[in-house]
Amino acid sequence: MAYKISDFVGQGIYTVPDVAKLTETSPQNIYNWLYGDRPGGAPHETHKLHPALQHQFDLMDHIANLSFKDMIQIRFVRFFRTQGVSLQTIRHAAENAARLLATTHPFCSARFKTDGLTLLAEVFEVNGCSSLVELKSMQHVFKEVVDPFLRTLEYDSAVVSRWWHCKGDGNVIVDPQRNFGKPTLAKNGYATETLYEAFLANGKSSKKVADWYEVPTEDVEQAVEFEMRLAA
Repeated sequence: MAYKISDFVGQGIYTVPDVAKLTETSPQNIYNWLYGDRPGGAPHETHKLHPALQHQFDLMDHIANLSFKDMIQIRFVRFFRTQGVSLQTIRHAAENAARLLATTHPFCSARFKTDGLTLLAEVFEVNGCSSLVELKSMQHVFKEVVDPFLRTLEYDSAVVSRWWHCKGDGNVIVDPQRNFGKPTLAKNGYATETLYEAFLANGKSSKKVADWYEVPTEDVEQAVEFEMRLAA
């Protein structure tokens, strides 16, 4: 499929390494969850998995590009997987939730913030082969692990629209409407990456960068701290 620039406006666009850093997920897991394997693998390979999630953009020259909603879905799967929920269970939940909510990205629905546990129960009722143990496992993860993440999300028209990233101490926002979704300092609108690269290019002087961009020195320091945490 041929894309136009307008297809990406307001959607955010990220490489797999971008999403891996922001969600603290391995690139291979991202490929597995969205595509079943790394795109462009050898034609004779027969070990591809059934993807757990739908993705918004087709491959472009065998390169994966993810949207903001793809990234939020990845974050949800990571939470469930790190708490021991099987990928098969997550896949069933995602597929049934997609049907119930009539959307390709069910974990991005506001219902997961306002009524997540009830929605999971509905999902497992639809999927008769899932056990009560699996449901309790996902509900536990949802309450103990996912709920704190949900509090960092904002919604417009019942769909997630912004993510206040935890590594930014409440000051960094990931918004597909700003800077193509790059992490951004909410109070001045500059991408953290922009200020960090300027910091490195100017002898690691926060003051020089602050003077150049006409922002407070602490804004530059926050951007630098965020990017360094992201790279750690």
